Amino acid sequence: MNKKEIKLSNGMEMPRLGMGTWFLGENRSKDAEETAALRAGIDAGIRLIDTAEMYGDGRSEQLIGRAIQGYDRSRLFLVSKGYPHNAGRRKIFKSLQQTLKNLQTDYLDLYLLLLLFHLLLLVILQNILIYSFYNLFYFEFHLLSMYMFYFAYSL
Repeated sequence: MNKKEIKLSNGMEMPRLGMGTWFLGENRSKDAEETAALRAGIDAGIRLIDTAEMYGDGRSEQLIGRAIQGYDRSRLFLVSKGYPHNAGRRKIFKSLQQTLKNLQTDYLDLYLLLLLFHLLLLVILQNILIYSFYNLFYFEFHLLSMYMFYFAYSL
């Protein structure tokens, strides 16, 4: 492994530097410019391209699919992310198949589940509240128990 790559837990090496494509594909009038930018990045040695099904509602993936035509796919490292609502057996495979179709490839190097920040924050806050209420009731229950024990003992 060289310093230009990160070794993942499964032994695969992932480039440290990549191109993000969040707003690519959203404006058809910029397709040629954005395609040229992606190809310039690949020509400059950037191998990792990161996208998601939510970027332009799949249009970013489609743009990348067109842009990488003519390049050796095995030299690229494609990353995409699925919507949180597509997590689960019924939807995740359909979501992945659409991503592969959009990218015009038969495999991804890394597929992630997109977790939106507000959902993560909600889960964190929920766990804090549960922990806080548990500790509050646990403390009050012990105070009540100690008081009842003292009262019963003093009789």
